[in-house]
Amino acid sequence: MNFALPPSIALYYSTASNLPNDLINEGFNIGTYFGKLACNLILENSKNCPLTTSIIEGSLQQKKSNEFFYAKSKEEKIINSDILLFLPGGLETLEDLLFCFNYNKNLNLKKTIIIYNFSNFYENLLNWFEEVSLINIINSSSDLFCICQNLHEINYFFNEE
Repeated sequence: MNFALPPSIALYYSTASNLPNDLINEGFNIGTYFGKLACNLILENSKNCPLTTSIIEGSLQQKKSNEFFYAKSKEEKIINSDILLFLPGGLETLEDLLFCFNYNKNLNLKKTIIIYNFSNFYENLLNWFEEVSLINIINSSSDLFCICQNLHEINYFFNEE
């Protein structure tokens, strides 16, 4: 993958205040990972959400020069990012995912869309994408996005071992 160094990662996720602890802990791990790489993070525009807080805390513990941004619009978030990473979320996150698919179709240089299927959260949706692609209603899911189950698989995109 070719992107600016350090890359800018747009994160999409639930901004609910009562998320499961394992998801909040994974947010910290994700922040730590991207902090290690000194990535710039474009976060959901909700500073008081536990997942936003855990991502920032994980990233800051690395003491690198990464930056945090809060996009004002969907378009701004896509335009200013190299990679679009979808963590577990609700209807708004799903709406953003579909928006990114459609927005990406019109770009000359496509953005990498990664669905982070933490604890198989997106499994039913991924199965549905596969089914509708098999009957040619949408492009193959591999043309639209990548799936990662854990941070080790995300590591692949950064050629880190």
